[in-house]
Amino acid sequence: MGSLGKGIGIPAGYVLAQPDTIAALKSTRTFGGSSPPNPAFLYAWFHGEDIYKRQLQKLRKHISLFHKKTQTENLFHFQSGFPVFHCKQPETEQILSEEKIIISSFNYPGPGDPKVTRAVLNALHEEEDILRLCEVLE
Repeated sequence: MGSLGKGIGIPAGYVLAQPDTIAALKSTRTFGGSSPPNPAFLYAWFHGEDIYKRQLQKLRKHISLFHKKTQTENLFHFQSGFPVFHCKQPETEQILSEEKIIISSFNYPGPGDPKVTRAVLNALHEEEDILRLCEVLE
């Protein structure tokens, strides 16, 4: 099971399973009461292939630039090629906030748990945004 919301922007989910498992799921009240995704989101997905490809290329450039300009190994836990960088040092959030750079930081999984603080790059950022982040991190 998974969500199409974060990676693709479609408020919907998916289930990959054997046919008998799918049939059993379809017979539940939860499945029967679920809503399908909005057709406008599906239309955009099916007709936006070129846009998605360009944006993915841009995101990959951002990730590469971030690695080149920052000591990512010293500052973050990360997975190669993935645009999420978990901060090793808790003070990173405060330092960036003072420079008007907002990163993702929240207690997880609940309010009493430690904060998960991470910088998340995306294709809507511009190269100048990435360079500014790197400058402040130096």
